[in-house]
Amino acid sequence: MIRRHQGTLIAIISGIIFLLAMTLLLKNNHVLNVPLLSSSKPANLQLSLENNRPIIQQPIKVSVRVDSGENKVNVIGIYLHFDPQKLQVINMDTRASFCQFYPEKKFDNHLGTITLSCGSPHPGFSGENTAIVLDFLPIQIGKTQILTDPKSSLLASNGKGTNLLAQFPTLDLTIFTGL
Repeated sequence: MIRRHQGTLIAIISGIIFLLAMTLLLKNNHVLNVPLLSSSKPANLQLSLENNRPIIQQPIKVSVRVDSGENKVNVIGIYLHFDPQKLQVINMDTRASFCQFYPEKKFDNHLGTITLSCGSPHPGFSGENTAIVLDFLPIQIGKTQILTDPKSSLLASNGKGTNLLAQFPTLDLTIFTGL
């Protein structure tokens, strides 16, 4: 019976160590910023509006997609900023994400921030993946943006924490009246 639980205990301890290391790497920015490893296609982040036209007081969806290029990625840190006078987050959906561990998954409608730090064991994934689908409520008419903070990262599953992210996209929105 002890041997049966030994494997579970080792898996739990490994998961805790992985989460602690990932949190330290992302929070302290102790990652290498290298746009490419051995790939001809760069890794990137994409912010896209799923609805056609943002209308005040009608929820909109914004997808945050990760493209690893041809590299394997097992940790992501996504930090977004928005104007809390124009938008409010009402939901963060990570069900489609490759991630299995989430040391940080939060938003703050007073500060206008969204934080997602997550990962999965080696080898992670390669290709495209939807990291988050955000539901926003537009609360004021006018132009606004959702900005990617430069501390955001896509870490290669190479044992070195190589940051593959070189560009930090912005999504421009115009919020309209209902009619």
